[in-house]
Parts: sequence; C-alpha cells; structure tokens
Amino acid sequence: MVGRSVTPTPTFADALSYVRSVRDAFHDEPAKYREFLKLMNDYKQSPGLDTGTVIARMEKLLKDHLNLLLGFNAFLPPGFQITIPPEASKELGNGATMDDATSYLTAVKKAFHEEPAKYAQLIKLLNDFRARRVDTAIVIERVEELMKDHQNLLLGFSVFLSPKANFIRNLKARFQGDGSHVVNSVLQILRIYREGNKSNDEAYIEVIRLLQGHEDLVIEFSDIFSIRV
Repeated sequence: MVGRSVTPTPTFADALSYVRSVRDAFHDEPAKYREFLKLMNDYKQSPGLDTGTVIARMEKLLKDHLNLLLGFNAFLPPGFQITIPPEASKELGNGATMDDATSYLTAVKKAFHEEPAKYAQLIKLLNDFRARRVDTAIVIERVEELMKDHQNLLLGFSVFLSPKANFIRNLKARFQGDGSHVVNSVLQILRIYREGNKSNDEAYIEVIRLLQGHEDLVIEFSDIFSIRV
C-alpha cells in the first residue's frame, strides 16, 4: 500500500546496512536475495522505471518480512511511502496489532531522522529477533542501548515482545545493579532447561525461589512457563 511521505536521503552506509539485513533474512532463499538485488539495481539504474511498480514488486518479495518492507521507505522518492497492507494487520503474539508495530516504527524513524544508521540497526535487530537468530535477552539489551535517550520509545518496544520476552525485560528492570545476579541466574536456569539438562519441575522451582518476595514476577513467570522458554 502506498502513502505519502517525505524522508531524509539515505547514505551509502544506510543502503549497505539495509542490503545486509535483507541478505540475512534470505540466507536460506538465495534466489529471493538475487531477485531483491536485481530490483534494487533496476530501480537505481532505470530512472524511467515506475515507482509504483517497484513498490508492488517489493511488497510481494518482502511480504513475510514486514520490518524490511517498511525499511524500504528510506529509498523511495518524496511523495511515496509503503504502509502495512490491511491483510497483514493481524495480531502479534502479545496481542498488539501490525498497526501498532507500524506506528511504533514510524515514531522511531522520526526520532532517529538525524541518525538513520540507528534506525537501520533496529530494523536488522528486529529481523534477527523474528528469525530467532538472537536471544531475547540480547535483543532487549541492544534495544535499551539504542534507545537510552528515548525512554518513551523504549517502553513502546513492548509491541514486538512476547509475554516471555516482556517477563525477561521486567526481570532486568527489577533486578538492576547488585541484583543483576538474579537475572543471570534465571537466564542460566532457562538456558539449561532449553538444552534438556533440567526438568520442567526443577527449572520452575529454582526460578520461583529466586523470585521470592516479588509476587508479580512469580505470577508473570507462572503464566508464561507453559510456553517453551
């Protein structure tokens, strides 16, 4: 879907970062990555190529990678913007909608309009997160670093997080500084559990012991523990 917008001109570094993100997304589909490169090259080398046609082809190619589809907006001329198609406006795993995600990314892009490389980093991070190439705790840590000067956006990042990921984020927020060993212990227990070296009951009991005195976190953990962590 095409809207109207004016975006800053991307730098070579922005373009390179975006192409790398697409390459990573299609690491198991090299034919699609080659198709993407050809489309980008045709768009750059053929001034007469209709922008609407390029957008339509890109929407089809990146339909399963909405973060990258939205990221392509940086390369469109003034007056054009890709928005999430209505059929993609379904609920995310945490109850948020794709409209929520789109609004959030738009706010981030505005906040980082003078730092487009940071926006590109976020897009890549979200794509890696979606493809499960990075651990939830690492994603949260990197996002916190990227948005340390934008607390409102940091809070809004929850639209991309599952209940399990939100639990980890709340855990880190509760046990900062001297209490960080609790976070490390919980993450270690869950890692050992995922590897099959700790039973369901053992992992649950050990985490609950660590969370004594924090009933809200106990309830939150109990609610999400049935989800494979």
